Amino acid sequence: MNDLVGLLMIEHSAIRHISKYFNFNNEDDLAGFHEYLKNVHIELEEKIVFPLLISTDDYRSKDLAPTIDQLKVDHKSIDDLARNILTLWANEDKVTAVDKTKLYFRLLKDHNNSEDSSIFLLWKNVDEKEMVTAMKEAENIIDSFGRELYTELMALSPAAYSYLTATQKK
Repeated sequence: MNDLVGLLMIEHSAIRHISKYFNFNNEDDLAGFHEYLKNVHIELEEKIVFPLLISTDDYRSKDLAPTIDQLKVDHKSIDDLARNILTLWANEDKVTAVDKTKLYFRLLKDHNNSEDSSIFLLWKNVDEKEMVTAMKEAENIIDSFGRELYTELMALSPAAYSYLTATQKK
């Protein structure tokens, strides 16, 4: 398939699912989830997807700079919120930590919905060769995090992961 944005949209769906069943009473679960979010999901978007979208004609013609800038601000805010929640856990303020964790997932879902509707649809206009390179870069980021842990978190079988990241045959 070799479609990085398709993979990110699957992650968005997985995140919506995870948030329904998340153990809000366990700080380690939040720390582990946020490590994935920051070191994989956000990395894929900010280091690969956003720069390629910026290079498209759609980006220039639709003046998407403010949208992408806001998405980056959202990433920083979500990261700051996660760090604050972990501080609340460390200070044994469980009630506030649980409430803020629910807010974290609400903000994350809203943010992901915004990406899906505002910029991800423009990915189809990225050059096919750049898409292949992007997926290879994405696999390196995922492998640095740990492919097995990634597929477990996203509830992807190894076969599904291989299909989603495979280079298309002509």
